[in-house]
Amino acid sequence: MDRPRDRGPAHAARPDDELHRWVTGRDTAAAPPHLESLARGAVADARALRAFHWELAFPEVFLDSAGTLRPDAGFDAVIGNPPWEMLRGDTGDAATRNAARERCRARLAFVRTAGAAPGLARGHVNEYQLFLARVLDLTAPAGRFGLILPGGLQTDAGSAGLRRRLFDTCGIDTWTAFENRRGIFPIHRGVRFLLVAGTRRGHTDHLPVREGLLDASALATLPDQARAEPAEGRTRLSREFLARWDPAHATVPIVPTALDAAIAWRALEQPALASRDGWAVRFSRELNATDDRSHFVDCRAGHAARAGLLPIVDGRHLSPFRLDLAAVGRGITRARARTLLDEAATFGRDRLCCRDVAGAANRTTLIAAVLPPGVVSTHTVWCARPALAAHDRWCLLGLLNSLPVNYLVRMQMTMHVSAALLARLPVPRPLAGTAPHAELGTLARRLASTPDDDAFARLNALVSSSYGLTAEEHAHVVSTFPLLPAALRARIVGAFG
Repeated sequence: MDRPRDRGPAHAARPDDELHRWVTGRDTAAAPPHLESLARGAVADARALRAFHWELAFPEVFLDSAGTLRPDAGFDAVIGNPPWEMLRGDTGDAATRNAARERCRARLAFVRTAGAAPGLARGHVNEYQLFLARVLDLTAPAGRFGLILPGGLQTDAGSAGLRRRLFDTCGIDTWTAFENRRGIFPIHRGVRFLLVAGTRRGHTDHLPVREGLLDASALATLPDQARAEPAEGRTRLSREFLARWDPAHATVPIVPTALDAAIAWRALEQPALASRDGWAVRFSRELNATDDRSHFVDCRAGHAARAGLLPIVDGRHLSPFRLDLAAVGRGITRARARTLLDEAATFGRDRLCCRDVAGAANRTTLIAAVLPPGVVSTHTVWCARPALAAHDRWCLLGLLNSLPVNYLVRMQMTMHVSAALLARLPVPRPLAGTAPHAELGTLARRLASTPDDDAFARLNALVSSSYGLTAEEHAHVVSTFPLLPAALRARIVGAFG
């Protein structure tokens, strides 16, 4: 943060001098009862929490000599690397988790009641979101800010309010994404993070996005000033594009090149997965591996059914098109499962499912399979609602495991495939009875029973055609999956046409 500007006298009179003198101990007389009753508890809490009040600490930056807010209040520049921790209690025993959740609840209730973070999501909150909101408040009109932030700012639904505030009230000229694969920071190698800089003035009509940097030395090649036209390696995304990409949450797709942006734009011609114009499918969870674990029974792998238990499936038991029930080591009685779940909507039927967590070592990101009746899942698995007809289920399974759909998923996620992401994912819906609908379902059934490179290549060619991709665009999509064997990638490219 820069040195405060010289904006007038160091002392600025407070609106309530009487209260100020008493709180700071400068007035030894007894406080009026109405002040003491209001302030004593607040002062004790503030000291216990080591609260910091910017206007009291830097009055010359924020207040005029009358103690009122200056029209140019704030710092000329604010820079920082705020913490990236979630505010929630989900570790430790039950008592520890409950205490942590209560502390988080109280802190967030204060933040929201005080209006300290406009646009803050109602669900889980990450500390960086609170810091970003504060930075925008502390930066003067026409002042500059620069921050290192997690990739969630770009893709998380919970940061929607902050993104809109950034785009509507600031001129963003730097939006540079780094991959941590080379250990720039001592954190997980799969984490993405952003350098975001801008001016606290105006609004952002085109977001200058630069993706996929791996080394901090790349910063030396970035321009010192924003350019009207995109520099090499940078893509300018219009607000119109962003509004169409995710109108509900204003997420920013991960598009390294102009070709990626063009493919994403064409994909938006397809309906969202949750739309009534498309598949009208949403995903939700069943059991929670932490909260419901007291109901789980350990059993030898593959012997849950023999023991009279329903197998409990986690995300690790799913691979594209397949479910590994032999590896399951936990189960739950049918009677207990009925007290926790609606049997008809869950373990009483087949349902399409996807993994939540996406590993950096996975060949693909969106991993889907079919859960049979008599099997339940934990919160690491998303299950489709409502029920689908059998061939529709297989057709959609083929689409979700295809490279074009995985390519679109990778544009908008970090470590998790969320329900919100799945809901907005543009996915074609071939008409029932048509050749594409029939063939996609047939190919998915085949791939669920046995590996078949020719079937997988044909399936991907069909999906690319459903999106209206050209041969060049199809080849580009396939090239973004380097963990697939080169021979398989060549076969997939060759199947198109």
